[in-house]
Amino acid sequence: MATGSPGGSSSPGPKSAPSASKAPAAQAGFSLLIQTRRGDIAVPVAPFTATVHPDGSADPIDPPHSNPRGWATAAWIAQSAYPSAPPSGTSYIYGHACHYHACSFTRLHDATPADNVVVRTSSSQLTYQICATGLSPKSGNLVVPACKNHAHVDLVLVTCQFEQGDTSTNNLVLAATLLEPTPAHS
Repeated sequence: MATGSPGGSSSPGPKSAPSASKAPAAQAGFSLLIQTRRGDIAVPVAPFTATVHPDGSADPIDPPHSNPRGWATAAWIAQSAYPSAPPSGTSYIYGHACHYHACSFTRLHDATPADNVVVRTSSSQLTYQICATGLSPKSGNLVVPACKNHAHVDLVLVTCQFEQGDTSTNNLVLAATLLEPTPAHS
């Protein structure tokens, strides 16, 4: 699985990629709605192919940001599981957090355990609940926080954790588990 951080500096991924169901090209894009106590965060999500090497390591992940649309769109790592019910593995989504641009995950730090994340695909609406948050250094493999009372994590959201100015040595990482899927509404 590829890992790292948006916003320029990032890290290699875990040593092995999960076996995951791939979404048909027509279904690859979807939307996220992160429901926080400080207000909703609505984000479009587009597929992003990470560079994974034969040894399972990955190049740093830096979602596209050549224009305002790129900054505002989160990236689903195509080598990870496509959001589905039942889950076929863990879905990883990266987004930029910015001071000077309108970016997809700038307010992700507002999300806390027990907040919901709604994923809307072309065929379903999936509701996840954030079960853990943590920091992961950008200089190594992504560290996903463990969720109490859950054997696995179904969804991982990753962005920069800004310190002073525009630098970031850590990623903010949120882990979530699937609650209940519902049919998509047009």
